[in-house]
Amino acid sequence: MFKALIRPVFMTALLFSSLVSGPAIFAQADEYDAARNLVQRVQDDLQTLHPAGPHQDKDRERIQDAMKHLSDLDRNLTKDRFSKGAISEAIGSVQGILDHNTLETGERDILNADVHDLRELKLYRGLNMAFPTRVF
Repeated sequence: MFKALIRPVFMTALLFSSLVSGPAIFAQADEYDAARNLVQRVQDDLQTLHPAGPHQDKDRERIQDAMKHLSDLDRNLTKDRFSKGAISEAIGSVQGILDHNTLETGERDILNADVHDLRELKLYRGLNMAFPTRVF
């Protein structure tokens, strides 16, 4: 008789837990998707840069470094892991482009917005808050 009662109770508990945790899992997946979309947008913005001038080799090197750090961050996000170190490196490398590369005004504005959004992502995740999903 005891075994006959355990199975329905167990099944009810399993169903209840899946209903309660299901939306949280989807919300977390949306959060990582939004972060990955941001990373992709920053990478796309970096690919539009075309260094010219006397320091173009060093400028290209900084862009490639930023692309690598963003790729590392994206790799973590695909595994549903958020790494403050990876995002800090990505922010620092994009900021290095702003600080040292010769950029047109529009390019500088776009990269400044990218750095701002990456910092916002770091802040929200650092506070264990949901990253606001918006169209990037």
